[in-house]
Amino acid sequence: MKSLFIDYRHFDAANIAPRFEFGFGLSYTQFKYDKLSTSLNVVDKTDVDSPVWANWTAGTPVSQSSTQPWLHRIAVNVTFTVQNVGGVAGTEIPQLYLHYPPNSGEPPSVLRGFNDVDLQPGETKTVLITLSRFDLSTWDVPNQAWMRVKGTYSVSVGASSRDFRLKGTIPL
Repeated sequence: MKSLFIDYRHFDAANIAPRFEFGFGLSYTQFKYDKLSTSLNVVDKTDVDSPVWANWTAGTPVSQSSTQPWLHRIAVNVTFTVQNVGGVAGTEIPQLYLHYPPNSGEPPSVLRGFNDVDLQPGETKTVLITLSRFDLSTWDVPNQAWMRVKGTYSVSVGASSRDFRLKGTIPL
């Protein structure tokens, strides 16, 4: 059976400490992360009241094609702040890792978004990274369909796959 336990996902699952973790970077300055917030992105009430949303939220397989438009709509907004606490200008690339429920069979952490933030010394910016239903779904082999695994989803935001600065849960 093939799996997604490759690269940093294998190191995380096998608890192996790499020399340089995925996303590792060097900078002449330092950054502080703060104020993590996660929220559902509800475009309109008809979206949430639809049978597809109800089935997906309940963990029922709903789509046999990854090209379905509803699967790629933004489901969750993740916001946080990054501040340059060093003495020189720099660019930070905050990374968002998704943690599926333990019973999902997915790797411990999966990169689902990143952004580059240019900051002057002392400057703070708010960063938004969105997650679609596709980002939160897994492929159900017996049903040959995309679905949301029942359980708690959480996110970590940080400077690399091993340097998480903020943690939170997704309100599904």
